[in-house]
Amino acid sequence: MNRSRFILVMVSCALLMTMIAKTGHAQEKGREIIKVKGANAMATICDKWGTQFTEKNPGVTVVVSGGGTAAGFDALFDKSANIVTASRKIIDKESQTATVAGVTLAELEISRSCVSIITHPENGLRQVTLDQLHKILTGDLNRW
Repeated sequence: MNRSRFILVMVSCALLMTMIAKTGHAQEKGREIIKVKGANAMATICDKWGTQFTEKNPGVTVVVSGGGTAAGFDALFDKSANIVTASRKIIDKESQTATVAGVTLAELEISRSCVSIITHPENGLRQVTLDQLHKILTGDLNRW
């Protein structure tokens, strides 16, 4: 991620946390608490962002926990979290549950990840199709 995109992501996240802090949050011992729950893959970076946000907003504490994307949405719908971190797009079932729960969902893409498949140079495999890769990773193909 280039520097300007990183800064944009940080600013967007800070704005999102500010909006959440002003609209719905827990209060504990005079401090506003913003609870973020969801994708384990996002927990570390969101925890760092939360720490930076708290440093700039001393009356607010950001609490980040993992548990998975689905657990994050469950927490949002039962109102035990203010923000969900997801490692995927919102699915139809979550959109429907949000409507029933009176929750308005908004997606903000903050990063992308990729997977690289690397073989040892002595492996004779020089090319693999997506179908072959799928079979290798699911165990359907084990001699390659």
